[in-house]
Amino acid sequence: MIKHFLTSVSLLLLCLGSSTLYCQNITTKQYTSENGLPSNIVYQVYQDSDKFLWFSTEVGICRYDGKSFKSYSFKDDLPDNVIFETKETNNNKKWFLSGNGKLSYIENNSFSFKEVPSLSFSAFISELIETSDGKIIVSSFGDGIKIMDKNAIYHFNKKRGLLSNNVSFIWYSDNNIYILSSKGINKITSDYNVEIIHDLKENIHFSRACKTRSNQIIFTAREKIMLFSEQKGLITLKGAEGLTKNIINQLCLLPNNELVACTNNGILFFNILNDSIIIRSHVLENTPTSNIILDHEKSYWVSTLNQGVVSFQKNHFKLIGNSQEAYCFYKNSEGEIYIGYENYSFAKKDNDSLIYFKLDKNNNFSNRKIRSIYMERNIMWFSLDAGMASLIDGETFYYRTFGNVLIDNDKVIMGDKNGYFKTTKLALTDSLIFSKSEGKEIYTKKQNLLAKNIYCIAKVASNYLIGTSDGLYIDNNKTIVKSKHELLSKAKVNDIYHKNGQTVISTLRQGVFIINKTDTLNFNSQNGLLANRITCSYIHDTILILGTSKGLNLVYNFHKKNYKTVSITKQDGLINTNIEDIIVSDNNVLLATLGGVCSFPLKNISETSNEIPVLLEKLKVNEQEIINNKSEFSYTENRFSFQFTTITFKYSDRVKTFYRLLPKISRWIEFNGSFLEFSSLNPNNYELEVKAIINNKSSKPFSYQFSISPPYWKTWWFITGMIFITLLLIYWFFKVRVLTYNRDVVRELLTLFINKLSKEDYILVKNVIDGSNTKIVLNKLDYIKGADNYIEIHCSHYNKPIVVRTTLKQVLEQINLKKHKFSRCHKSYIVNDKSITALHSDFIKIKEEKIPISKNFTPVITRNQKS
Repeated sequence: MIKHFLTSVSLLLLCLGSSTLYCQNITTKQYTSENGLPSNIVYQVYQDSDKFLWFSTEVGICRYDGKSFKSYSFKDDLPDNVIFETKETNNNKKWFLSGNGKLSYIENNSFSFKEVPSLSFSAFISELIETSDGKIIVSSFGDGIKIMDKNAIYHFNKKRGLLSNNVSFIWYSDNNIYILSSKGINKITSDYNVEIIHDLKENIHFSRACKTRSNQIIFTAREKIMLFSEQKGLITLKGAEGLTKNIINQLCLLPNNELVACTNNGILFFNILNDSIIIRSHVLENTPTSNIILDHEKSYWVSTLNQGVVSFQKNHFKLIGNSQEAYCFYKNSEGEIYIGYENYSFAKKDNDSLIYFKLDKNNNFSNRKIRSIYMERNIMWFSLDAGMASLIDGETFYYRTFGNVLIDNDKVIMGDKNGYFKTTKLALTDSLIFSKSEGKEIYTKKQNLLAKNIYCIAKVASNYLIGTSDGLYIDNNKTIVKSKHELLSKAKVNDIYHKNGQTVISTLRQGVFIINKTDTLNFNSQNGLLANRITCSYIHDTILILGTSKGLNLVYNFHKKNYKTVSITKQDGLINTNIEDIIVSDNNVLLATLGGVCSFPLKNISETSNEIPVLLEKLKVNEQEIINNKSEFSYTENRFSFQFTTITFKYSDRVKTFYRLLPKISRWIEFNGSFLEFSSLNPNNYELEVKAIINNKSSKPFSYQFSISPPYWKTWWFITGMIFITLLLIYWFFKVRVLTYNRDVVRELLTLFINKLSKEDYILVKNVIDGSNTKIVLNKLDYIKGADNYIEIHCSHYNKPIVVRTTLKQVLEQINLKKHKFSRCHKSYIVNDKSITALHSDFIKIKEEKIPISKNFTPVITRNQKS
């Protein structure tokens, strides 16, 4: 029925034809001498381990960090202005291969160029590599190769067995060094014997070569391109004329395993299949290119021989059809996709093409945009930005509706700034056909069910969700109630999308909310989105796709805590950031934008975004630059100046940098991203952390730990030493001045002092029974019994009571009952509170001994036991 319907529509409507899918041209950015390059003749572009770009030119070397260029030449002690290549070895040395054969390097970006005469040549340097065991191998075109093995230098040339002194490429494999020269291939073994692998029997002059992903070597040999491996030997590839018809300046293998030929006629991407060369694509035609790299942000950088440097990205986005404004998608039960455009136009996606149609305009309306499409049986419904239209048997009918329209079987639900209304499809079709009458209003103010500015309407289960400028409302077909959600009850709800039990609610200021059976999730600019203004949404498997006011966001595993957010903007190839609708078909994402409909495959979008490197370029302490990795400073070295660089070429205009200095500053503070200064830092251990943030995604913080030692008179060892010396002086004073003249007084003072420090309180008493002086430790005394002028002292550490000639009254004068936890329970007894094992109304038990309690002392005993 649908196919028959569209056939009749194509006959009765103005059919605008079809447009095939095509790949949008790459967007390039050019850097020339006007932008800061020292020359437009660039031989090589190279990215080091710190992510800086290096440009080798005819007038020196140039480094680029995404914001500024730094150039160095002969006047900066560079041995030659003509630099063909830059290479980096594992010890963070950057090597510069010059045209006059002189080799130089810098360390740790110090820009103090050091020449290495032992590895220099009389001819230009063609290649430099570092082996896995630390050897440095340098080749030249005219003087063979040199090997630096620890401190020894070995020089190999034609006299020592090479096929030619003109070496263009070297590589290292299985502890052997391979040399590609103008006459063939040699091998130098681990014990430095030279072998001939393949004699070409002809002069191929300077060959361009690189490794393939299978560790084979591909190289040019005049009009031929050859492939070499020790297992298969030398193979001449078929189909080379597609590359060699252009002058090849370099062959490259990129990190993504792409093979590239840089030619005088642009860049050619190619594959090797069954010993044949298959050209995949050709970009930058008519541009003489010399080298290409793929940087850490997946952008291509191409050096040219007359136009400086060009950067571009492979655009995964395809524009489908023309670039007129697109507003909505509709997919029917058969999987067919329809697209609503401006000016009464719509289209059907047919494989790799679009078939365009235009509604018959028989009314006085101006240009109308198709905001949504709905299809049932032989009728297509179109919601316009003012009014509705239907196609019935090829004839167009217009209806006086307004704003957002939802057709639900026989119900028609409408809403705009005037409010929220319901009617029936029968009322719509019977009374509002403009082609036959002027139409009648089917609603009045009395029929307004919700006097709010309505942004969107969606059916979820048996309810209608209503997005307004004043929050989210729910129409359960009986009453209309406001959402109880704290944020959604106040948010400006712009779009509602429901799929697989999950409802996605887009807002204009608070991001997006995902409501499911168990909880409500919220994504906004604070947790990775480009913006809080969300225009549309779509769920595909575990991926949440969002259109925002600044571009597109994909949230992978959005329902889990470890979700990943990817941001896509114009800088990533997005055709237009004004996204009106989203749909996924055959694992391709389709976007309706104000620049047309574009698509991209989900598999080409990475779930992880590249981190922005943060580098400490320069550190000054008290205005003196610190070159080494010094981290310990004296108390006088307390003025610190840091210079940082964030390396991003794609997002340099959007990156923000933050720092904190622990423990002094614990919160993150934004700064200009270049300079930080701290003056008069107190002695302490510090950790400076700096991080870069782009699109609300934070990079791993850079950390620099350093310590400022206190002055010696504040150190622990100095303070300890002074205390020790003071004690020695005191001891010496007592020994010399006091002990000599008054030993007895000192002895008495020391005795009193020691007794004072003693933890045990005791009394000395004279035992009447044996006449001995007995030491009574108070905390081991259980009780005292008085009898006239004698007392009995019962202690836990004596088996028998000690009888002393004294009265209980005199004992009370010597012992502080409260201090030592004693209580008087009877006129003849004093007991130790800690020794009491049982308390009765008229007696106390200490071990097995019963001691009577007098009524006068019962409250005291009771109170003391409770405390």
